[in-house]
Amino acid sequence: VEGITGDACFVVAAQEFPYGDNYAKRAVVEVDCADIKKPIIEFSLPSQIFIDETIALSASSINVTNPVYTYYVTAPGVAEAVVTTFPYAPTEGVGTYTFRVGVAEAALPFLELASATAEVEVKAIPAPFTVTVDISNTDWTQVAIWYWGYGNYGEFAVPTLVKEGVYSYTFTRMEEIGVIFVESDGITWPADEDYDTRLGKQTVNVEGITGDACYVVGDQEFPLDADYAKRTVEACAEAAPAVESYGVTTISNEKKIELNFAGSANVEVYTIGGILLVSQAAEHQFSYPVSEGIYVVRVNDEVLKVLVK
Repeated sequence: VEGITGDACFVVAAQEFPYGDNYAKRAVVEVDCADIKKPIIEFSLPSQIFIDETIALSASSINVTNPVYTYYVTAPGVAEAVVTTFPYAPTEGVGTYTFRVGVAEAALPFLELASATAEVEVKAIPAPFTVTVDISNTDWTQVAIWYWGYGNYGEFAVPTLVKEGVYSYTFTRMEEIGVIFVESDGITWPADEDYDTRLGKQTVNVEGITGDACYVVGDQEFPLDADYAKRTVEACAEAAPAVESYGVTTISNEKKIELNFAGSANVEVYTIGGILLVSQAAEHQFSYPVSEGIYVVRVNDEVLKVLVK
């Protein structure tokens, strides 16, 4: 930067491309010095949360000597109001909440110098769903599910053995997931020097899962393509419903969920918020005491919603 003869302010920008005398050096842009000295707030929030979660409100600023912050929220159907309880818990149900933060000098707390806003989408808690995987057509001795989705960029889930070669795992608090089935203990990815062998220990990606799903792991894919040597995945054949009858009984003011089904089954009972209350194997029938509310009951791969009142 040449020819500077007086006060000057510059912003260092991105690297310069393509090739030239200044190839890969960063660009410099001259700006008004008054703009550089303006108070600026840095404020960011998660783009979405579930209704039972809270939001930590925190901001920082530059060009403010002794900053004090005031936080505001505009909830669905409600005018903007000052936030007085931290962390903030959604009070008006699901929908879009707009947060604004203002900064002032401590000596003049009512003179707002700058502000920033952020939106958070508050969502209902999704119902749990189960992913079942059949590895009986492979030489695998174990299986784990590598999954990603809401607030999760990838981790293992270890499914439970349902019957020989068939495993299942129930996901909670997830709207949509993608998965890869892996011959793994759920701690590490397979490590093998032979490339084809290593890829034969995992499947292609399966994405867009939003509810109960069942998959069969198949052979490795050949010839060369984007999924070369990874195993294929197909949907399971549909099975007949296991539950023959279900309902709620009340004896001496004690309410119970009662189920009758063919053969043996693994039964799980969840609150509507996705909290697992009980998981157990049962033969032909199942009974579990509950209070009033809505419950999600899973019998093997069949899901029921039961209202208790």
